[in-house]
Amino acid sequence: MQEATGSRVEATALNVSDQAVQTCSRLSASTPRKQNLRKKLHAVREKARRRLKIVNRVQCRIMSKKLRKDNLCCDFKNIDSLIAASRLNPESKKFIRTQLQMAQVAPKGRRYSDDAKLFALSVFHQGPKAYRLLSSVFSLPSKSTLCLWMQSFKISAGFSDDLINATACRVKALSDRDRVYVC
Repeated sequence: MQEATGSRVEATALNVSDQAVQTCSRLSASTPRKQNLRKKLHAVREKARRRLKIVNRVQCRIMSKKLRKDNLCCDFKNIDSLIAASRLNPESKKFIRTQLQMAQVAPKGRRYSDDAKLFALSVFHQGPKAYRLLSSVFSLPSKSTLCLWMQSFKISAGFSDDLINATACRVKALSDRDRVYVC
């Protein structure tokens, strides 16, 4: 007997198996609806894969920073005592301390003291090639940083009073024989 509910006929009453009623998988595999669903599934999987990659990268960075920070903190105490006990001149000690501090800071976040800029400028004037070599080993300010710093100096034409006073002091310290001036 068949029971009709609206336009639907129950398959159990017909004693027909499910396989005989359904469309074969070969025909229904590439319907537009299933193709759209596959595209959406692929897009979601790609998005999840990319986000997982980003999360893994961030976790690796965090772990490496923690390890680096722990190692540097432990070593700073030992290195600082070694620097203090060493026979280096004060300028070298200051340079080493500065380099150790800059190792912890990101390159774009480094702030250099005037002494460090002056040292870098003197190295740069010895030769740009030497400066490039040293800046690949040490953390030195960039060339543009040095140019901007030099632009902040106020230099005017003429003789400087400070220069004349410094020359007068040096001449007073010279002996009569050394004061001879030849044009």
